[in-house]
Amino acid sequence: YNKSTREKIIRSINKNNIVAELGNSYYVKNDFFFHEEAKYKYKQISNNESLKLKLSYNKFYPNKEIAKVIKKELEKNNFKIELVENTYDDFKQLTTYDLKLTLNYFEYIDDLFFYNSKYFRYIMKNNVLYKHLLTNDNMKKIINKMFMKKYLKEPLISFYSDYKTNKHTKDYSYLECNYNCIKD
Repeated sequence: YNKSTREKIIRSINKNNIVAELGNSYYVKNDFFFHEEAKYKYKQISNNESLKLKLSYNKFYPNKEIAKVIKKELEKNNFKIELVENTYDDFKQLTTYDLKLTLNYFEYIDDLFFYNSKYFRYIMKNNVLYKHLLTNDNMKKIINKMFMKKYLKEPLISFYSDYKTNKHTKDYSYLECNYNCIKD
């Protein structure tokens, strides 16, 4: 989809409604910084085109609840949404959706981890300003805004969490998300 359509999709989602549906135990996340919470105010965008989209989500809490709210929000703006539930490691469905709701860890652990990632470098590969800004710690907010204007990925909500281990998860890596190594 073109940038304008992606923007309409992202701007059609009222993140405050997601937080409310989850009992206000989460908070709106509107940037890619681990330690900062941006002020968020929902802005309605009118959408006259009717577009059918498949929204994929993994089969664990609270993804289904969030997907239902996103569906409701998008349908208010004339999008037709089909929810597609899959398991975390179901890689066969990687191309059977238009939107994917995912839980991310690593991008929020450290700002520079995200901005130095292969994903971010690919998105910003032709941007000379990006290369300059990445070397200046005070410029990360500008990089964040540049990336957000691409409308490829949108942070929705966040929460405070712990990472604990036991005999079943001792080989699990928080950064790799290698769930396959966890045995019953």
